[in-house]
Amino acid sequence: MSKKVLFIDAFGTLLKGSIEAIADTCKEIVENNSLSMTPKEFLIVWDRHYKELLGGEFITLWRANEVSLKMTYEELGIEDETDSYLNEMYKSWYSVTPYDDVKEVFPKLSSITKCMLSNADDHLLDVALKKNDLHFEYYVSSERVRAYKPYPKIFQFALDEVGCRPDEVVHVGDSQTSDIVGAKRAGIPVIWINRYEEELMDGIPTPDYEVQSLHGMLEIVSREEHFSLW
Repeated sequence: MSKKVLFIDAFGTLLKGSIEAIADTCKEIVENNSLSMTPKEFLIVWDRHYKELLGGEFITLWRANEVSLKMTYEELGIEDETDSYLNEMYKSWYSVTPYDDVKEVFPKLSSITKCMLSNADDHLLDVALKKNDLHFEYYVSSERVRAYKPYPKIFQFALDEVGCRPDEVVHVGDSQTSDIVGAKRAGIPVIWINRYEEELMDGIPTPDYEVQSLHGMLEIVSREEHFSLW
C-alpha cells in the first residue's frame, strides 16, 4: 500500500530545547532544595504523576505540568513555589529552534503531504512553528483534540482529518511512549527518530524503522518500493 501522508511530531523530533529545559528545571529544583536524589530521579517521579494526569480527564499541557509538579513536591515533602520554575521552563519552550537536519531535510519534503501531530498546547505550537518557518498542510494538537498521544483518539482524529487509513500514513517521532506506542496502537507504521541512541524501554514495541536523524527518515521515504509518497 502506497503511503500518502507523513504524521510528524514537533518537540524533540523537529525542535530542540524543550527536553533540555525540563532537565535544567529538574536540576535547579534538586539543587535549590538540597534533595538527596539526582535530577533524573526527580524527573522519574514528576513524569509518573504527569503521565497519570494525561490519561485522565483532559487538561492542557501547562496545567498538567503545574499539577504534576505540585504532586511531586507533595510526595517528596518539598515546600516551594512551582510557578517560577515552570515560567522559566516555558520561556525556553517558546525559544526552541530546529535541529540542524531539519533545515536540510524539511525543504526536500515539500512535495509530501505533512500533518503535524503533537502533544502541545495550541499557542505554544503555533508560535514555535511560525517562529521557525515550519509549514504543514494539516495541524493536529492535543489541545485541539483534547487527547494526548499515545491514546488512539488523537491518531484517529488525524486520520479522519487527512482522510486516510492507518496503512496510508507513516508517523515520525522521537518519543518511545507517545510516538512508538501511540502509532502502533493505531496500526500506523512508525519511524523512530532516536537522536540520542536510547535503548528501547521494557514493554515498548519495536518501531518499523529506527534512525538517528531526519536524513535517515528521508532515505526511507525516498525508497519508492517502500513509500510511494510522490
